[in-house]
Amino acid sequence: MGSLHLLQVTDTHLFVDQSASKNGISPASNLNAILDKALARRTPDILVATGDIAQEPVRETYERFLGAVHARYSGNLLVIPGNHDSGELMREIFPVCSCTLGSWTVVCLDTHIDGEVAGHVTQQNIDQLEADLLAAERHVVVIGHHPIVDVGAKWLDAHRVDNGGQVISILKQHAKGSKTYLCGHIHQEFDGTIEGVRCLATPSTCWQFARDVEQFALDSAPPGWRWLTLFDDGTIQTEVVRLGTA
Repeated sequence: MGSLHLLQVTDTHLFVDQSASKNGISPASNLNAILDKALARRTPDILVATGDIAQEPVRETYERFLGAVHARYSGNLLVIPGNHDSGELMREIFPVCSCTLGSWTVVCLDTHIDGEVAGHVTQQNIDQLEADLLAAERHVVVIGHHPIVDVGAKWLDAHRVDNGGQVISILKQHAKGSKTYLCGHIHQEFDGTIEGVRCLATPSTCWQFARDVEQFALDSAPPGWRWLTLFDDGTIQTEVVRLGTA
């Protein structure tokens, strides 16, 4: 049975100044360390970055991200915006269209609205999602920034995609194969299945948020990334790896 490897990094929160730090962590140093460790293990068939690429959303920051990736990896790359990003600027710099590899199509879904923390999918993006799913021949992974379901942290659940139920309904109607939604934003690991749609979220490459809390709180867990192995029959094996444990 054939398989594909997808590497996800998310919430890199890069500054223009590569030596800058926040919450005692250097985002640039962490990203470099994570890319080194992840890519030393294997070369993925596709690398996806699911938003909040920048803490300072200017061209130089995004070019630094691209530079870090391209210094180590030259394969398929998809990048989508998060609530800290500039959507317009990112669309000028990054590939954001869907990508088909073998039996799988990776579909980009923009859940961000410039200047807003919470997620929302506009009607234009809903229409694009439906078109992308219709064009997909078999299995799909949809990548977005915000969760489309509650994850159990009250303050983060307030930021989820406010029309996430509509997204799930559209994914359910994609009957050609299995379907998974992959996101970031919550700076922690999540894996749940809702109405047949598997929803995954991945730790940030920098600081982490505490789980199962009502108000904002940081967690001492190390930063991480996620591997997905996508099999031709629609099954997925996935693993979250963290710095210091890889």
